[in-house]
This record gives sequence, C-alpha cells and structure tokens, in this order.
Amino acid sequence: MILIIAASIFYIVYRNSLKNSKLLQRSGTNIEAVIIEKDISSSDEYGDKYYIRYQFTYHNESFIEENRVFEELYDRKEVNDTISIRILPENPKISQIKSSRVFPR
Repeated sequence: MILIIAASIFYIVYRNSLKNSKLLQRSGTNIEAVIIEKDISSSDEYGDKYYIRYQFTYHNESFIEENRVFEELYDRKEVNDTISIRILPENPKISQIKSSRVFPR
C-alpha cells in the first residue's frame, strides 16, 4: 500500500514537472539570474544530486529558485556567475535554467 502511494506521488510530481517544462518552452521568457548557492545532496542509494539556487528580478519583484542540474553544468558555474533562465511571465516562480542539461521541474 505504501509503495502504491509513493508511486502515485512520484507520478503526480513528475507529470507536473513535465507540464511546467512544456509551459516554459511554449510561453516562457528568457532573462538573466545570478547564482547565489550551489549544493550537492549525497545518497548511498542514488548517488550525488547537484543543485543551483539562483536569484532574479522580474517586474521589480525578486525571486529565489532552485534547479537540479547535471554535474557538468554544476562544475562549470560558480556562485555570483550570471546564468540564463526561462520564466513563465504570469508566474515567475515557475522557472528553469536555460540549458539542455537540466532536470525538468
């Protein structure tokens, strides 16, 4: 029973991530953000997961968001670097680092 619940939650989260990625591709706007933090989450079972947290301003409002990224992008970027992101203008909290090598949100 717990496995079914966990699988259902994973499916819902994954489906929403794909939906947001498609919205960003179709209706997103490109802007610049500044990397404010990098983090690695380690797990014996799943290995390392790499995250970049970034800050951007849109219509005079500041946002801080985070994306899971591949190690290659994580290694290339440093805190305070500028990075291109794509946001959904009607909901800027939906954003993604503009790269072909990021995980869907």
